[in-house]
Amino acid sequence: MAIFVVCFMYIYKDIIYIYRLYEKYEDIPTSLNLSAYRADIEGKPVEGVKNNLSGLTWSDKHKLLFAVVNNPPELIWLTKEGDRVGSMTLPEFEDTEAVEWVGKDVFYIGSEKNSTAWMVKLDLHAFSYTVISKIKFNDYATPKNNGLEGLAWDKEKQHLYSAKEKIPIIISRIFPQNDDAHIKIFPTVITSSLKDVSGLHYHPLTSSLLILSDESKIVVEVNPVGRITDRLYLDAGWSGLTKDIKQAEGITIDDKFNLYIVSEPNLFYRFTKS
Repeated sequence: MAIFVVCFMYIYKDIIYIYRLYEKYEDIPTSLNLSAYRADIEGKPVEGVKNNLSGLTWSDKHKLLFAVVNNPPELIWLTKEGDRVGSMTLPEFEDTEAVEWVGKDVFYIGSEKNSTAWMVKLDLHAFSYTVISKIKFNDYATPKNNGLEGLAWDKEKQHLYSAKEKIPIIISRIFPQNDDAHIKIFPTVITSSLKDVSGLHYHPLTSSLLILSDESKIVVEVNPVGRITDRLYLDAGWSGLTKDIKQAEGITIDDKFNLYIVSEPNLFYRFTKS
């Protein structure tokens, strides 16, 4: 038995490599070329955050990254190098797990505990915000911590994507301009390939949705018809990483196509393409 274990450990990396070649066999990467990204900032601690760093978004207006801390609820803004620029507390919210820039000074902030995405207008100079509206996800409600975990915005079509973490995974497309907030659910062929969903990002140039999975240690790119087209692996030895990203919680891409991930407790990652 001991010999078998030693032999298995010796070839384990080769097995994983072959399996991932099989996984990617039918992938047809878009112009984003997700699997070409490599980490150039790895596991940088975010100043002033001890625990619970979560969702992430990029604002073209502010030229900054925005992230949330879920406990105590806080919004922080960062440079492209992961340096903290400012922050504000979010006293009206509980368990903030997602944030998404919509346009100008408007953002969505997602509360897992309340299964709600709040649209807010920020005033960064006054370190304050005003609540505009909210979307309630009744089918995301759960007695355990498996609710609303990710948000993404399609500016052209004015669609909001959202994700329920697991048990079951639900990925929805919402039309906030409609009173009934019509929801379409992504096919189970996507969700069944992942252990959970911990973040979302919509990429307008390819009309694709990036789905971040903490437990599967992967980012998958999904096209408009619900097919996985590319993958970015988040464990050591892949994607330029020397260590696993242990609890990835938020993902976004900036105006120069750099890709960012934040993870608990307080770590910042940047990926670029050579």
